[in-house]
Amino acid sequence: MKPHILLVITGAIILCGCSQREKGTAGQGSMQQAEHERQSSELSDSLLPVQVYVFNYSDPSFPCEPEGGAMIKGFDTDGNGRLYIAGGSPIRLACYNGQEKQYDVVISDAKSNEAIMSLHGDSILFVEESVRRIAVLSKDGTGDVRHYNLPLKVTDSIMSGAFRGGDLELEVYDNSVVAHNHEEFTKNTHIYLFPAQGSWGKKKICDDTNRLQNSREFLSDEAREKLEFYDYKGLYHGMHIFYRHELYLGDIALVDRSGHIRAEASFAQMPPISTCCGEDEHIGWYSSGNLYRVKGYSFFLSAYDNKEETISFLEYDLKPLYYSLL
Repeated sequence: MKPHILLVITGAIILCGCSQREKGTAGQGSMQQAEHERQSSELSDSLLPVQVYVFNYSDPSFPCEPEGGAMIKGFDTDGNGRLYIAGGSPIRLACYNGQEKQYDVVISDAKSNEAIMSLHGDSILFVEESVRRIAVLSKDGTGDVRHYNLPLKVTDSIMSGAFRGGDLELEVYDNSVVAHNHEEFTKNTHIYLFPAQGSWGKKKICDDTNRLQNSREFLSDEAREKLEFYDYKGLYHGMHIFYRHELYLGDIALVDRSGHIRAEASFAQMPPISTCCGEDEHIGWYSSGNLYRVKGYSFFLSAYDNKEETISFLEYDLKPLYYSLL
């Protein structure tokens, strides 16, 4: 059995079926869409975006792969209106100050599906998955794009990952071993931590308690049931954030360290389809937690409208949720 099939079965990556969601959305009638919008605007606990940046994803100047929908390969923001978006083939990094493009730089010709990218300090870091490298460039777009080989074997396949500050955490499967069951797959899958440094030449293996997708075990039974279809987005200001996208609404929940839901809200004015970053022959298009960002108390995400051929990057202020806990 192929490793990526086992990965889907075991739930080792967080994803959503963007192609399936798009298919379902495309089948909605105009009346049903209007009803979703009406419900979104009338929900008493819904949050309106404080900023929305809209781009035409079918425009060749926008860095994405628009065949069938908006697919990008990375996203981050400084939290002050500057957006860093990677996409296209070869992969380009475009920096926007609001709607205005500041620069557009080719950073990689590798195949990358997990959107493992980060704005860290004065640099943009991007994982070139298929060639097991990191591309690094200045956040202002000046200078050369530098490439650093990761200390991985040719047979190592990057399954998922994320930057933790400047450190990089990757889930890696050794393709030299054929996995016939879950136990064999797990045995040959490792979490590596690459400490932030100039050469990225060192790594250390993490134990099972640090596995990337180990984020639901602390939940109470009630929270685990209610948040079954939510994705974990991280720990911020002492609260774990869980999120899901449902057509024209996004739902968010704050969970305390003991695993209990403390606050919930819906995001209004959402485009219908979550932005995707990868494609699999068995599950279609999928998203990644790396496409969501929290800066201060602001939650940033993107979604698109396949009828309008637009992709929107939205900022929601979470302070009302945190203040409700006081």
